[in-house]
Amino acid sequence: MLTELHNKIARWRDKVIRENISYESAQKFGILHKGDQQEMADISYLAEKLRNDGKQVDVLSYLQGAALTDKDRFSGRDFSVFGNWKRAEVLQYCEKPFDFLINTDEAIHPLIENILIRSRAKCRIGLYNETQDDLFEMMIKCDRSLDSIKRMDSIYNYLKLVN
Repeated sequence: MLTELHNKIARWRDKVIRENISYESAQKFGILHKGDQQEMADISYLAEKLRNDGKQVDVLSYLQGAALTDKDRFSGRDFSVFGNWKRAEVLQYCEKPFDFLINTDEAIHPLIENILIRSRAKCRIGLYNETQDDLFEMMIKCDRSLDSIKRMDSIYNYLKLVN
């Protein structure tokens, strides 16, 4: 797939200086995920927990093949064969200076990988995946048998431990 080639080139060009900061001092959080309506409800649960701690949270969702009008969602139609995002909202999301950018997916879709690579986030966080360890500054190992809400609780609890 061309997206994987574009991702390799983007990784090579990636010059963003990443750093780890404490949860207490972090203010801007991004949550990136691929999902359906139920998963979006679970992501909203995590986002609400972060907002209750006084954090600013922006969520971006990948929905496969959909023609979308919501600014917080994108699909494969928004990515050109030349490796460029056609949707301005995705480009703006990549440029946001998040303190933490969280990917909640176990298997990373190539378009989400592209956003993670292009992101200006200080610290990118994902679920443990040994084949993607160069994509994240922090990885969280969650029991795969947990339901989605418990996985969101686990992510939240690990975030609060970051010093």
